[in-house]
Amino acid sequence: SDGEFLFILHSPERLQTSQYRSALTSLSQLSLVNLAVLDEAHCVSEWGHEFRPAYLNVSRNIRKMCKDSKGSHPPIVALTGTASRSVLRDVLTDLEIDPEDEKSLIRPDSFDRKELNFFISKSEEPSYSEGTLKGTISSIPQKFGIPESSFWKTRDEDTFSGVIFAPFVKGQAPQTVAKTLQFVRDTTNTKTTAYAGGAVPGFDEKNWSRIKRENVKDFKNNKTQLLVSTKAYGMGIDKPNIRFTLHYGIPSSIEAFYQEAGRAGRNRKDAYCGIIFTEFSEENTNAQLDPSKSIEEIKATGGER
Repeated sequence: SDGEFLFILHSPERLQTSQYRSALTSLSQLSLVNLAVLDEAHCVSEWGHEFRPAYLNVSRNIRKMCKDSKGSHPPIVALTGTASRSVLRDVLTDLEIDPEDEKSLIRPDSFDRKELNFFISKSEEPSYSEGTLKGTISSIPQKFGIPESSFWKTRDEDTFSGVIFAPFVKGQAPQTVAKTLQFVRDTTNTKTTAYAGGAVPGFDEKNWSRIKRENVKDFKNNKTQLLVSTKAYGMGIDKPNIRFTLHYGIPSSIEAFYQEAGRAGRNRKDAYCGIIFTEFSEENTNAQLDPSKSIEEIKATGGER
């Protein structure tokens, strides 16, 4: 509130606390807030309508609390690298950005990242999912043309780091962080580590917040080569030498997949992004992909996760 800082970074929820709102209002009267930036703006659509409604009030709160002495609010910039038409529409609406203004939307020439190579490994039956995972992991060194004996070794920034995404922290399904972690360790004989919002079985639950930070630090510093994680290993991560990602199960959306696969190849070297698909019901899959059905019919039969 005394205007001592050049940059302030905070979560959307911070704008809803009375003490912070008061401080921000005081700041705007004392010192000009000349730009408000919302990074990873697709979260407004993907999270704002589900479990983080604070995203929906960001633009309104900024306009209200960051007015200068003349009543003008700072320009608001929303940035994202992954936004489908529907997500973009949500972002423009929820952030109160005028889509009719031709200067309000700046698009890249292409979202394509040529260094990313995509593939799908399909399990013939649900019981074969772990076998498909093992075969897929074992095939990664071949994709890079490097012997398996030397591929699974840490070598500072030249390490072929990888992230395996699992949809669940724990449970009976094979696609949990805990089960996948042990499976990957056995397959690669590496010091694979884990990251998730909630405590992963096998780790100290009481100290999980500290442990998961240490796990990510070790992964970032190439002390461990592989990380098994839920989608919590998230946005803003810039580890240049992640060379492959695997999704052990279908991601929740195209945006989620592209965002998470995009962790790879930040050094612009070839990277591989795979999905391990297990079809639990061919009949259900065919019903969900039936082009004659409307979106309402698909949702009614459980097609929306």
